[in-house]
Amino acid sequence: MQEYSSTTISVLVLLPLLAVFAVAGNMLVLGIIARFKKFRTFPNILIANLAFMDLLRALIEAPMYLLWSVLNVAWFTGKTFAIISLFVTRLCLHLNTVSMLVLLVNVSMAIALDLKYFTWKTNEKAMKIVLIEWVVCFGGTILLSWFDSDIDLQDASVFSYRRAFLIKSKMVLIVILSVFILTTIAIGVLVFFLIQRKKRQRKRLNLPRLQGQARLQLDIQASKTVIITVLAFLVCYTPPLLIAILGPPKADPIKLHFPRHIAFLCTLLSSGSNPGILCFRAKRFRRTLKQLLQDPFGKTAFQDTEQKERSKENVTCKNACEAEKDKERNDPAACSSNSYIDEIVNTG
Repeated sequence: MQEYSSTTISVLVLLPLLAVFAVAGNMLVLGIIARFKKFRTFPNILIANLAFMDLLRALIEAPMYLLWSVLNVAWFTGKTFAIISLFVTRLCLHLNTVSMLVLLVNVSMAIALDLKYFTWKTNEKAMKIVLIEWVVCFGGTILLSWFDSDIDLQDASVFSYRRAFLIKSKMVLIVILSVFILTTIAIGVLVFFLIQRKKRQRKRLNLPRLQGQARLQLDIQASKTVIITVLAFLVCYTPPLLIAILGPPKADPIKLHFPRHIAFLCTLLSSGSNPGILCFRAKRFRRTLKQLLQDPFGKTAFQDTEQKERSKENVTCKNACEAEKDKERNDPAACSSNSYIDEIVNTG
């Protein structure tokens, strides 16, 4: 009987736990969007795409890593298995980075264009964006795999093949990482200045306090949630990227066991943290999750327990707007449309 080291035993325990955590969390996100029609919106479709990709990583990439890196099974060797395993890893990485950028762009566009963007975005356009993401990432991953196809180490281990592949495509990985980080920083700075500009616009239009605060808080809340998700992704992917870029090309595989395992566990943690961030940041998601667990296969619509409170806030905003109109009849811009107030309060 084969004996395993303490490191291997630890990974054998932690990896399935994190995989189950990621599968459960992302299935709940997908279940909410599939179960309740009210949640099939433009941003939620983008979030569902990210959840589906994280689910695939936990279901496909984690077992493959367990076979070639942790258990070192005898039959999981050679060029074919190495290409397949690295293809899945690259595809997940590409889809993750592109999905994060799309979420950031969505937030910045919503803040910059306001109602124009709200009327432009539809579920059909969200599905097209998701389809383009998958086609571009899938095509790019196939191209990289073809670029590595000339490497032939006979019946070498998957680790040896993957190390050779990564050494050859290291510059491509550096370029992808650099573009993602620089684009993320640029969009983050843009979102910050857009929020500051919106604050100035609110003061200039002299909007009622409750209405202006509701509009601004909605944008800030969405921006913070996406930025926290992107930062968590960057933190979790720092160890594997450092190993791939800075790792010694001829290092002993045994000496790389521990850092390599830590790096992969961090990627699984990233897949499981996205639903946790969503649950922690969105009260409505938690209320919906509770209803989903109570009636997972029913057909009842989403029943918001705080609907009455939001209705009261809606009436308060409208009354404040009407009062402002009475005081400043010569300033029609002091109050925006009540329909937009309804949208803010009802989407919470």
